[in-house]
Amino acid sequence: MRKIRDIFQLVKQVGDFPNVIYLLSMDRDVVTRALEEVHDCDGYEYLEKIIQVTFEIPELRKNKLHKVFFSKLESCINNISKEIKWNDNYLGEVFRNCINPYLHTLRDVNRVVNTFSV
Repeated sequence: MRKIRDIFQLVKQVGDFPNVIYLLSMDRDVVTRALEEVHDCDGYEYLEKIIQVTFEIPELRKNKLHKVFFSKLESCINNISKEIKWNDNYLGEVFRNCINPYLHTLRDVNRVVNTFSV
């Protein structure tokens, strides 16, 4: 929490340089909670003083996440050997019961696929 506060204090203090633009990538909810804890203020108001333009990136839909996962998994298996065949029914069961509960982001997809490649 202190690191988040330090970063935003730094941006606020040096943000007045002419012709300098800062690009801050963050989870707004996490940052506002951290700022509220440290500064005992409204985190959203604090951010509004610093940030002039925001871009919200929409959450990736589950069905798209699943398509990316299976595409990467197939590519990973094909890179190992063209002769590996998988049982679609068994893979579907494993995916539904063991993998799907842990896939929330693209980063999660990459982590799981990377374990298969090892």
